[in-house]
Amino acid sequence: MLPLLLSALERPEEKRIFTLFFQTHEQGLLRYARSLTGSPVLGEEVCQEAWMKCLQHAETFFAIPPDRRLGWMVVIVKHTAYSLLEKEGRASALLKGIADYAATRS
Repeated sequence: MLPLLLSALERPEEKRIFTLFFQTHEQGLLRYARSLTGSPVLGEEVCQEAWMKCLQHAETFFAIPPDRRLGWMVVIVKHTAYSLLEKEGRASALLKGIADYAATRS
């Protein structure tokens, strides 16, 4: 997936920054998406869509201070999961997923 995402960026410095961010946070965001959706398949779909949204708003991503980018991406994953579950009539699963994830972080 990373090569496809990088093709949307033009500058080498942006590609380097995004690659580092992706490699550092991909697995954690995927676990989060899976916990929200309750499904490995839906979690993967949520993450793919979230990464695409991230690059649709690349100017925002690069304008955010590096220590705040993960929080921004977590919100994108959460909203993407909610939208997907809502389309499938399963939005209540997201609320359970958020509660379960929060319980593991306490």
